Amino acid sequence: MWKQALLAGDQRHPLTPGVKYTYGTAGFRTKANILDGAMYRVGIVATLRSLLLGKTIGVMVTASHNPVQDNGVKIVDPDGEMLATEWEAYAVAIANAPNIVEAVEELARRVGLDVSTLRHGTSSFSGRVVVGKDTRPSSEALTEAVKEAVVALGAEVIDCGLQTTPQLHFVVRTTNNPRPDVEATERQYYVCVSEGYKRLVHGLHAAEPRSLILDCADGVGGQKAKLLAEYLVGYLHLDIKNDGTSADADLNEGVGAEFVQKEKKIPRQISLSNGHKNKRCASVDGDADRVVYFYLGEQGELCLQDGDKITTLIAVVLKKLIDEAGINGQLRIGAVQTAYANGASTAYIRDVLGLEVACEPTGVKHLHHRAAEFDIGIYFEANGHGTVLIAPSALSRLEVTLNQVRADPTAAPEKKQALERLLAFFQVSNQAVGDALADMLLVEGALAILDWSAQKWDQIYSDLPSRMLKVVVPDRTLIHTTHDETQVTKPAGLQAAIEGIVTNYKLGRSFVRPSGTEDVVRVYAEADTQSAADELADTVSSLVSNVLSKSHAI
Repeated sequence: MWKQALLAGDQRHPLTPGVKYTYGTAGFRTKANILDGAMYRVGIVATLRSLLLGKTIGVMVTASHNPVQDNGVKIVDPDGEMLATEWEAYAVAIANAPNIVEAVEELARRVGLDVSTLRHGTSSFSGRVVVGKDTRPSSEALTEAVKEAVVALGAEVIDCGLQTTPQLHFVVRTTNNPRPDVEATERQYYVCVSEGYKRLVHGLHAAEPRSLILDCADGVGGQKAKLLAEYLVGYLHLDIKNDGTSADADLNEGVGAEFVQKEKKIPRQISLSNGHKNKRCASVDGDADRVVYFYLGEQGELCLQDGDKITTLIAVVLKKLIDEAGINGQLRIGAVQTAYANGASTAYIRDVLGLEVACEPTGVKHLHHRAAEFDIGIYFEANGHGTVLIAPSALSRLEVTLNQVRADPTAAPEKKQALERLLAFFQVSNQAVGDALADMLLVEGALAILDWSAQKWDQIYSDLPSRMLKVVVPDRTLIHTTHDETQVTKPAGLQAAIEGIVTNYKLGRSFVRPSGTEDVVRVYAEADTQSAADELADTVSSLVSNVLSKSHAI
């Protein structure tokens, strides 16, 4: 009976006393040594969701860009996207429940799942969970805890072993959306993105293959980038650094996208000298779901090309291809950013390229869903996490248009080529989640099509100087904002006061938002010079501190 099987496993994987687990955009994430019990229960949640939907669910064991002593887990929905928001609360309830059997029965009642199907399934489906893990030493045992729970409930487990997070999302999505020409395998992932890249750059003559220095954060991306490189021979040479195999390998420490973006320093094992100026480099994070670019500037400084710059580059090349294909105005294209996106990026996309720009709250789930409302939606957070989506109807229109052009002997070759490249672009782009390796190929393809160097890309706009501060407050819940977090709605008068301050600064912009985890308010400011941005941030911070102190006292 399922209850006995579940309880037996729960006793082998007890919860850590005094720990409360919370599930957010990053899933469950904390110190690895207190995760065993929560991992077992994640296996339960994934199995229940699989049974309810009659679909395969994914579980990825990783803590992404966190230090090696941490670990975590993300549940992947059938379409390859992150777990549905309403199920995050269910996952928290199961993970923290003192009585696991009662918690399972309560969840089943809430979602309308017949518990008699547990360990027996329906007549045609007993549940299926696909699991993957990163290279952390703790990942193996934690993955086994997930698998044990799935088996206890009578469902099937498919263990994909070491995977990047986007690869597991790919496997889940293709499993649930089968096509005769696409296998739900890691190998198929390499075939899809590499063949798409080759089609994207077809006809662009170069004396030798493009070359990129790639920092893999000493994570799972190192192994997978090596495998991908085998499919790209003759088209793109990857000089892979920090692949996790060297004696000094240390996951995410002094390496990776998070380090480069936050510290603006060159990662370990990468030596750039005067002879390497303008040499393109990229860094992925520990589970390879985000990427940033950088190069050495003329003064020996690190020049960062973050998610904002990637968004803008993608917007430029897509607009170029759509114009060349003669379908301008037929597709609704938009970029989705957060309030933290640099204002110069937003202005370039909106005012120079003439594309829509939408603003959403912080968190890739918000950006992804908004991007899906466009025919073509581009989204990247500044940290390099993002992708480019195309609506199925828009993809079909491109395919129909290409077939029409191919059948027309009078059609210009440039039009056919542009349409072929657009379709190749979306063969590379991960339609489910941010994917560092696929995004890297999109950037490389875009630069090749535009014939741009790293420096040329960087010069399309100059970031406005900015400053972000944290203000410790008695009660962060006193701050309420609009949906996109750019305007304060409460306390009354605070937004007007911020706007009054901003008018004193050229190209000034500032907003405040409460932290989701601690009693602080985050203040962001931009202006035409760094000193002005610093001063604006300080002034708004003082205003917030004074207003909230008075409001709390009342």
